[in-house]
Amino acid sequence: MTRLLILLLFACINCLTLAGQKTHFQFSHLDISRGLSNNQVTSILKDQKGFLLVGTMSGLNRYDGYQFKTFTNSVSDTTSISGDYIISIQECPGRKIWIETKIGTNIYDPATEKFDRSSSAYLQKLGIPSNSTIYNIIKDKEGNFLFLADNLIIYKYTVSTGKTSVL
Repeated sequence: MTRLLILLLFACINCLTLAGQKTHFQFSHLDISRGLSNNQVTSILKDQKGFLLVGTMSGLNRYDGYQFKTFTNSVSDTTSISGDYIISIQECPGRKIWIETKIGTNIYDPATEKFDRSSSAYLQKLGIPSNSTIYNIIKDKEGNFLFLADNLIIYKYTVSTGKTSVL
């Protein structure tokens, strides 16, 4: 009887081990041959809708799982991104995306696919001084946002109340 239990135990362990080894991962290379604007990627962010935002030296790229849409500067369009060299991409409150380029900061609205080249009005709306330089934005596990500003001041924007406090 004990031999039968031992054999069943080994059979179960063997089945679990073999099942764990059958997992295969499939990778795709996303590069200029698939529509990316430049192979030198500077930053990546997955937004709230699941789009992959990829910053490159030649523009912002939005990947939907099938194809890229590229956003670049247009001199005649003030709602286009201010510069093509993307430094960083960060999630912000209100489903907005903070994009730092070599030219300056942009607030991207995915709903309209337009860029606001001035962050001061957006910061003021959040209760952060409009003349602040923002170095980093972090979303905490509760969904609130921490803004690291000049002079190492941290502003916490609480999504549930819409209020900002200094930490």
